[in-house]
Amino acid sequence: LGRTAQTPLQRNHLAGSLLGLPPRKPPRREPEQWVRDATTVLERLLAKIDCAEIFGEPVDPEALNLVNYFQVVKNPMDLGTVKKKLASKGYRHAQDFIADVTLTFDNAMLYNPKGDEEHELAKKLKMFFLKEWDAVFG
Repeated sequence: LGRTAQTPLQRNHLAGSLLGLPPRKPPRREPEQWVRDATTVLERLLAKIDCAEIFGEPVDPEALNLVNYFQVVKNPMDLGTVKKKLASKGYRHAQDFIADVTLTFDNAMLYNPKGDEEHELAKKLKMFFLKEWDAVFG
Protein backbone atom coordinates (compact mmCIF):
# COMPACT_ATOMS: atom_id res chain seq x y z
CA LEU A 1 0.00 0.00 0.00
CA GLY A 2 1.35 3.35 -1.02
CA ARG A 3 4.52 1.78 -2.47
CA THR A 4 5.99 2.84 -5.77
CA ALA A 5 7.41 0.33 -8.20
CA GLN A 6 11.15 -0.08 -8.03
CA THR A 7 13.48 -0.91 -10.86
CA PRO A 8 15.79 -3.94 -10.51
CA LEU A 9 18.71 -1.56 -9.98
CA GLN A 10 16.86 0.19 -7.14
CA ARG A 11 15.99 -3.19 -5.58
CA ASN A 12 19.63 -4.33 -5.82
CA HIS A 13 20.80 -1.06 -4.28
CA LEU A 14 18.24 -1.33 -1.46
CA ALA A 15 19.02 -5.01 -0.79
CA GLY A 16 22.76 -4.32 -0.81
CA SER A 17 22.44 -1.37 1.56
CA LEU A 18 20.25 -3.35 3.97
CA LEU A 19 22.88 -6.09 4.09
CA GLY A 20 25.79 -3.66 4.25
CA LEU A 21 26.98 -4.66 0.78
CA PRO A 22 27.79 -2.39 -2.15
CA PRO A 23 24.99 -2.17 -4.72
CA ARG A 24 25.17 -4.57 -7.66
CA LYS A 25 25.02 -3.14 -11.14
CA PRO A 26 23.40 -5.02 -13.99
CA PRO A 27 25.89 -6.57 -16.44
CA ARG A 28 26.79 -4.31 -19.36
CA ARG A 29 28.55 -4.80 -22.62
CA GLU A 30 31.86 -2.93 -22.81
CA PRO A 31 31.44 0.23 -24.91
CA GLU A 32 33.97 -1.00 -27.49
CA GLN A 33 32.73 -4.61 -27.49
CA TRP A 34 30.14 -4.01 -30.19
CA VAL A 35 32.89 -2.60 -32.44
CA ARG A 36 35.00 -5.74 -32.01
CA ASP A 37 31.99 -7.97 -32.64
CA ALA A 38 30.92 -5.87 -35.64
CA THR A 39 34.42 -6.19 -37.08
CA THR A 40 34.18 -9.97 -36.77
CA VAL A 41 30.79 -10.03 -38.51
CA LEU A 42 32.10 -7.74 -41.27
CA GLU A 43 35.17 -9.94 -41.80
CA ARG A 44 32.93 -13.02 -42.13
CA LEU A 45 30.84 -11.15 -44.66
CA LEU A 46 33.84 -10.01 -46.71
CA ALA A 47 35.15 -13.60 -46.76
CA LYS A 48 32.08 -14.75 -48.70
CA ILE A 49 32.71 -15.52 -52.37
CA ASP A 50 32.59 -12.38 -54.54
CA CYS A 51 31.65 -10.12 -51.62
CA ALA A 52 34.90 -8.18 -51.27
CA GLU A 53 35.44 -8.12 -55.04
CA ILE A 54 32.03 -6.59 -55.79
CA PHE A 55 31.14 -4.70 -52.60
CA GLY A 56 34.57 -4.03 -51.07
CA GLU A 57 35.21 -0.67 -52.72
CA PRO A 58 33.15 2.25 -54.06
CA VAL A 59 31.38 1.71 -57.37
CA ASP A 60 33.27 3.42 -60.19
CA PRO A 61 30.45 4.35 -62.61
CA GLU A 62 32.87 5.59 -65.25
CA ALA A 63 34.97 2.42 -65.34
CA LEU A 64 31.82 0.26 -65.34
CA ASN A 65 30.00 2.49 -67.86
CA LEU A 66 27.08 3.06 -65.49
CA VAL A 67 26.10 6.48 -66.83
CA ASN A 68 23.02 6.90 -64.62
CA TYR A 69 24.42 5.39 -61.41
CA PHE A 70 24.32 8.59 -59.36
CA GLN A 71 20.83 9.45 -60.60
CA VAL A 72 19.58 6.10 -59.26
CA VAL A 73 21.83 5.68 -56.19
CA LYS A 74 21.67 8.85 -54.11
CA ASN A 75 23.76 7.62 -51.14
CA PRO A 76 26.56 5.34 -52.36
CA MET A 77 28.13 3.01 -49.81
CA ASP A 78 30.54 0.07 -49.92
CA LEU A 79 31.96 -2.36 -47.40
CA GLY A 80 35.52 -1.03 -47.74
CA THR A 81 34.30 2.37 -46.58
CA VAL A 82 32.36 0.70 -43.77
CA LYS A 83 35.46 -1.24 -42.69
CA LYS A 84 37.61 1.91 -42.62
CA LYS A 85 34.97 3.86 -40.72
CA LEU A 86 34.56 1.04 -38.20
CA ALA A 87 38.34 0.75 -37.68
CA SER A 88 38.67 4.51 -37.14
CA LYS A 89 35.80 4.52 -34.61
CA GLY A 90 33.65 6.50 -37.01
CA TYR A 91 30.45 4.85 -35.82
CA ARG A 92 28.98 6.04 -32.54
CA HIS A 93 26.21 3.46 -32.54
CA ALA A 94 25.80 -0.05 -33.88
CA GLN A 95 22.63 1.06 -35.69
CA ASP A 96 24.70 3.40 -37.89
CA PHE A 97 27.02 0.54 -38.81
CA ILE A 98 24.07 -1.73 -39.65
CA ALA A 99 22.51 1.02 -41.74
CA ASP A 100 25.67 1.45 -43.84
CA VAL A 101 26.14 -2.29 -44.41
CA THR A 102 22.53 -2.75 -45.46
CA LEU A 103 22.68 0.42 -47.59
CA THR A 104 25.52 -1.18 -49.56
CA PHE A 105 23.28 -4.09 -50.52
CA ASP A 106 20.12 -2.02 -50.89
CA ASN A 107 21.92 0.20 -53.41
CA ALA A 108 22.97 -2.83 -55.45
CA MET A 109 19.41 -4.17 -55.42
CA LEU A 110 18.06 -0.75 -56.37
CA TYR A 111 20.39 -0.26 -59.32
CA ASN A 112 20.48 -3.83 -60.65
CA PRO A 113 17.17 -5.38 -61.76
CA LYS A 114 15.71 -8.34 -59.89
CA GLY A 115 17.12 -11.55 -61.30
CA ASP A 116 20.43 -9.88 -62.20
CA GLU A 117 23.50 -11.58 -60.70
CA GLU A 118 24.53 -8.52 -58.64
CA HIS A 119 20.98 -8.01 -57.36
CA GLU A 120 20.67 -11.63 -56.24
CA LEU A 121 24.13 -11.65 -54.65
CA ALA A 122 23.34 -8.44 -52.75
CA LYS A 123 20.09 -9.94 -51.50
CA LYS A 124 21.86 -13.13 -50.36
CA LEU A 125 24.70 -11.26 -48.66
CA LYS A 126 22.31 -8.88 -46.90
CA MET A 127 20.45 -11.86 -45.44
CA PHE A 128 23.76 -13.48 -44.42
CA PHE A 129 24.84 -10.26 -42.69
CA LEU A 130 21.56 -9.90 -40.80
CA LYS A 131 21.67 -13.53 -39.65
CA GLU A 132 25.29 -13.20 -38.53
CA TRP A 133 24.48 -9.96 -36.72
CA ASP A 134 21.54 -11.55 -34.98
CA ALA A 135 23.64 -14.56 -33.96
CA VAL A 136 26.22 -12.31 -32.32
CA PHE A 137 23.97 -9.63 -30.87
CA GLY A 138 20.64 -11.50 -30.66
